Amino acid sequence: MLGVSIHEPELTTRFAAARKVGFPLVSAAGEEFSRDYRITGVPTTILVNGNGVVERVWEGELTERLTTEIEKALDHPSRVSQKGYGTSTFTPPGVTST
Repeated sequence: MLGVSIHEPELTTRFAAARKVGFPLVSAAGEEFSRDYRITGVPTTILVNGNGVVERVWEGELTERLTTEIEKALDHPSRVSQKGYGTSTFTPPGVTST
């Protein structure tokens, strides 16, 4: 799992420390990443398979119900295209490590 923040690296680092994020988190500040991955709000969760193809997209806060749905999708990728993502390849533009 990799978290990608659309905020500046310094803010991303502070957020990760305050929330004790237990996975790698990088910053993709600027409009390019949000535009390329059609992010219209935060948080947005994007499931990318091992071949770099976007499998599913969820928008909104990670509730218990949404977390359960994501875990099921991890066990059984659906190949369902949402918002035209089914054939997208994950090549994150403008991503910097924090």
